[in-house]
Amino acid sequence: MSTVFIFLAILVVGTNLMSFLIKQLPAPAVPEPAAKAARPQAENAEALTEVAAVAAAARQFHKR
Repeated sequence: MSTVFIFLAILVVGTNLMSFLIKQLPAPAVPEPAAKAARPQAENAEALTEVAAVAAAARQFHKR
């Protein structure tokens, strides 16, 4: 029983030590999100047609 207690005590101390060390590190730099490029209208329409076809196929499959 004492072995388990000692192991858990070491685990708690180790976790606290790691937490302290991590807090001392500088925060990572967060890059700014890049501006999204506008997709051409034809490509967008093609994607919508494909989504509509997949939705219709799924609806037909689940009606059976």
